[in-house]
Amino acid sequence: MSTPLSGKLALVTGASAGIGRATALALAEAGARIIATGRRKVELESLARQCGGAGIEIVAGDLNDARFALELAERARSVDILVNNAGILKYAPLLDMTNSDCEDMFRTNVLASFRITMAVARSMVELRRGHIIVMSRLINRTIEWAFLSCDMS
Repeated sequence: MSTPLSGKLALVTGASAGIGRATALALAEAGARIIATGRRKVELESLARQCGGAGIEIVAGDLNDARFALELAERARSVDILVNNAGILKYAPLLDMTNSDCEDMFRTNVLASFRITMAVARSMVELRRGHIIVMSRLINRTIEWAFLSCDMS
């Protein structure tokens, strides 16, 4: 039986939990073969079992590691769909966050995202096909009593 994504290969980053995991499951159900990546191997193995093991390859690693990202892009050289979902978020009030917290989020959510997107996009351009979906995170933070009024008169 043919499904909407039969014969397509999708790379899903951040697939060990949350939206990435749900996306990998939905794409597999739609007939795509999946390369699922994330930092947590145990959760990726659970995802593979949930998919029945067929049509899914798991690759544990950290996209902040440039070598890993390039090796992953090479492994996914014939990918039709990239769902770039890997990311981290520090759940804390804004004023409780450290510079290190912000740098970690920027490194993963922006730099690593660009790294894997550029590497996979090169193959897509060569093959003259492919789709890239980039997930992003937007969160509102309430700053109590931190608003300053400046009078420049």
